[in-house]
Amino acid sequence: HRGIWFSPAPWAYLTLTLSWLIVMARQIPCQKASDQYLPWMCYSDIPVLYYWRGLKDGQIPFLQTDLEYPVLTGGFMELCRRLVMFLGGQSAPGLSSEAVSHATNLFFGVNALLLFVLMGVLIWAHLRMSRPWDALLIAASPAIWTAGLINWDALVLACTGLAFYAWSRKKSFWAGVWLGLGIAAKLYPGLLLIPLTVVCVRANRIKPLLLAYLGTAVSWLAVNLPVYLLTPEGWLNFWTFNRDRGADLGSLWYALSLLQIDVDAVSRMVAVLMV
Repeated sequence: HRGIWFSPAPWAYLTLTLSWLIVMARQIPCQKASDQYLPWMCYSDIPVLYYWRGLKDGQIPFLQTDLEYPVLTGGFMELCRRLVMFLGGQSAPGLSSEAVSHATNLFFGVNALLLFVLMGVLIWAHLRMSRPWDALLIAASPAIWTAGLINWDALVLACTGLAFYAWSRKKSFWAGVWLGLGIAAKLYPGLLLIPLTVVCVRANRIKPLLLAYLGTAVSWLAVNLPVYLLTPEGWLNFWTFNRDRGADLGSLWYALSLLQIDVDAVSRMVAVLMV
């Protein structure tokens, strides 16, 4: 028995905490003034979309206001908005600028805390797989320092990490369920179905593959179908908005546009490059 000092868990959680403190410190200039995005590179969708997508006015994503994120992320945003109200913040039309500013800061703080917890879930999942020390590498990733609070990717990472964990325990259906939830929060986990298919076909593991596909479809539909039935136009906005959008804040393409280098059909190019 080598003791706690030779276990990856405490080091991974400690490193994650330090990484999260770094990304929180990076956001301080942008909490004080919204014109500090460029010099401090601290842009975040979290307070911006709270203000510009109607959450400050009490509007519910998809049902009452359009949103450029998938359904599960919109649900997470609504959860955080309700927690803001529980903590004494206001979310209603016609509020004073001071009340809106206070609620926006509360919204950012609630999100930052919950996203930190979700990153902890990601670390927890990797600690229970065959290479637990990899969790330490994840916790120390510079991607956390630079992009951990740009948006709600920690939600996607947690779902995807749980999918890997379930697959490592030979629970194929549940791996698909978690992967489907990840896709319902952002589309890119769907690309993992490609290597999963290749691995299973090569190993002649067709039944686990089909179970994973079934779990993915069930969880994705369970999240998306109710919203689609309630508001088809609101649900479709994510797809049409991202199909047509140009270079956006925080992207390499936006940096190029600042240098007067414009790229046509950037959304389609990004989709191709991602695949």
